[in-house]
Parts: sequence; C-alpha cells; structure tokens
Amino acid sequence: KDHVGKANVMISYTWGNTIHDICDILVNYCRNNGYDTKRTYVWICCLCNNQHRFHGSDDAMPFHELEDIFASKVIGIGNVLSLMSPWDKPLYTQRV
Repeated sequence: KDHVGKANVMISYTWGNTIHDICDILVNYCRNNGYDTKRTYVWICCLCNNQHRFHGSDDAMPFHELEDIFASKVIGIGNVLSLMSPWDKPLYTQRV
C-alpha cells in the first residue's frame, strides 16, 4: 500500500536538525538505494512516541519502560539512518 505500512527505516536525528534536513536525507536514502518513496515507511520518534511522558510530569514513564519500547522498535525495524548534518560538524555527534 502506498504511504501506509509497517516502518522499515528509523531516522535518528537531533532537535537542532531542520525538517528540510530530515526530508532531504529520506529522499536521498530512497534514491540512492532504489526504494520507492511511497513504500518507504519511516519511524520518527517525535511523531511516534509521546516523549513528554518520559520526564517532567506527574505521570512520567520510568526510563526502563522507554528503553524497552525504544529497543523493541530499533530491533523490529532493523534499519537506522543517522542524520549527520552539517557534514563538517554534525550535531548528532555533539548531542551526548
């Protein structure tokens, strides 16, 4: 089915990356690998997990539950793209 399906790629990025950066990496990933953009289903954490449940509220989810959810998604999806932008000093490598 076009545009709807089980995620087959997860994108890992930082909050400093732009929507433009995220879209570019996904389009380039599809083009470079011969994938149909209509059949490439992407897991984006901020759209798939309510990250506000994990800290800072009265009903916060314990970290080990977040860890279990995240690990199951990474393993189940099987492909992770890391957004390395800007190329000369990626935000991704500075986020820890």
